[in-house]
Order: sequence, then structure tokens, then C-alpha cells
Amino acid sequence: MSAASLTRIRMVLVWLSIVLGAFTSLAYYWQPDWLTAFTIWPAWFWFSAGVALALAGYSRPTRKLILSAALLWGGVGYLLRAEAVAVLRSRAWPVSKWEDARRQGAGLRVLTLNCAGGSLAAAQEAGAYHADIVLLQEVPTRGRLTPLIPQLTVRSAESALGMDTAVIAAGAVEAIPVNSPLLQLARVRLFTGQSLVVGSVRLPPPSIRTDLWSPACWQSHAADRLDRRQALHEVIKSLASVSAETPLILAGDFNAPAGDAVFRLLRPRLSDAFMSAGVGWGGTAHNDFPIMRIDQIWLSDHFQVTALVTRKTAYSDHRMVICDVILPPISTSKP
Repeated sequence: MSAASLTRIRMVLVWLSIVLGAFTSLAYYWQPDWLTAFTIWPAWFWFSAGVALALAGYSRPTRKLILSAALLWGGVGYLLRAEAVAVLRSRAWPVSKWEDARRQGAGLRVLTLNCAGGSLAAAQEAGAYHADIVLLQEVPTRGRLTPLIPQLTVRSAESALGMDTAVIAAGAVEAIPVNSPLLQLARVRLFTGQSLVVGSVRLPPPSIRTDLWSPACWQSHAADRLDRRQALHEVIKSLASVSAETPLILAGDFNAPAGDAVFRLLRPRLSDAFMSAGVGWGGTAHNDFPIMRIDQIWLSDHFQVTALVTRKTAYSDHRMVICDVILPPISTSKP
């Protein structure tokens, strides 16, 4: 191959990187439903592909174009800052500040786990982490799960069990009636006296189609986004009765990647705990190759997040998410 031909190939590779970078930036900023088949993939997937193209096309004649590509992918990299910081963050877990708070009755541990189609063994894994609140999705049947409940939290627990989700807490638990079968909502009064509202949620699963060359793939993903948005709308309606003064936790299997447009519905009332205190790789699905962070914990601003970690499971196809927070002062307001 001649030097001129090789230069042309490298030029094409760099231009492909630039076009992909521009498209990725606009797609993830805008996130229209018709681009869900593209944005359902984590941004780092396209970031890696774009950087690889640019590096493969590097040569003296393409250096100026490489700079343009670098600027575009730097913008995409900004979207990945929370994941990058979490991976690089070196922090002992649990954090000593949280341990001190827990000894004083102000440290709370929240755990969420998808039980893989009702696996009792998967649910049982949660007990090893001595959480105060355990939120389960794809729960085992009531008759199988109920005897296990005392083993799942740091001390004796009560529960609110739904069709597909469950709230289990070390304290008094009172189920709140909701219209959505995707959500189990409960008032929780901890042994320390704090009151809060907790929700365990599982949104409809996404399309698994990867044939991006097919229009049907794009249509399928767009329809799934609409379904999840409608489902989350129903969840938010159920939260409307909870006063703004009440500490609120919503966690579970959202079946949407971190940063997806549907999560805009949760802001500003709730925020993704991983964004402020994630430690290590945050992906949860699937358990052996967790490229997507679909299991998440969202909190009202009453809580101080000290750390959020994920842990590999033995019996679920999801990783569990564990979040340590410091509780707000005891409030006398009713949730």
C-alpha cells in the first residue's frame, strides 16, 4: 500500500471519529426517544470507539484533525466524569465518618438487589451486609420470603411486600397504597426514631435488540423508552402525597442506563447517590459483565451520602448496590 493511500485511510478514520463524536455529543445531550437505540449504550462505549478510531488514524498530516476529534471526545468525556471519578476514587469502605455516625444512631445503610426472577438464594445474599433498609425486586413469593426477612437487616425487621418489589427495614414499616404494580412504597420509622418514606421500584425492561442497521431496532427501543417514561410518571404520582419535608429514598431496578432521559423526571426532588459518592465501577447488569448501571439509589437532599458501592452476587444476574448515608436530625413531621 502506498503512503498516499495509507494517509487517505487514516484521514477517513479520523473523520469517522469526528462525525461519531459530534453525533454522540448531540445524542446524549438531547436524548430524543428515536435515538434510544444509540443512547441505551453507556456513553463510554462510544467514547472508546471514537478514541480508538482517532488513534488508528493518527499521522503527521492528520494531527490538526486529531485535535478537533480530541475536543469533541473531551466533551463526551465530561459526561463520564462521575464514573471516572468513582473508578479512581480511593476510599476505605465503610467510611469511618459513617461508622462513627452509625454508632451514634445516625448512620443508615440502604441496599437494593434484583433477585433474578424470585431467587430466594439471591435475596439471602443481602443479609451479609447488615443493611438497615433492604429493597428487593423480582422478589420470591411471600410464603418463601417471609421466613427469611429477619435475616436480611442489621436487626429485627418489618416489611411491605408487593407483587414484584419489597421494602424491608429494621424498624416499623407501614405500606402506602399505590396505583402502580411496579412500586412498593412504605413509611419507615427506624429504631432511632427517624421517619422516612422508602420506595422499591422495577421499571419495564428495555429492548435487547442490537441490530442497529434495522429500523425495527430503533422503533423497538423508542417504544420501550415511552413505556418506561409512562411507568416512571406513575411512580412519581404515587410520591406526590409525600411531603417535601420528609426524607425520601427511591431505589431499585430502573432498567435504564445511568443518565437516561427518563431520570429527568426524578429531578430536582431526588438525586442519584452514585454521582456524589460512588466508589469503584458502578455497573450492575449483568452481574458477570456489568456494562450498565441500571440498579440505582435516588435520595432527597435530606441525606448525606458517604459512599455507594456495588458488589458481585452469586445467585442474581444483577449486582447489588449498597449506599451508606448519614441521617438528617429527627423530625417530628409525619411522612
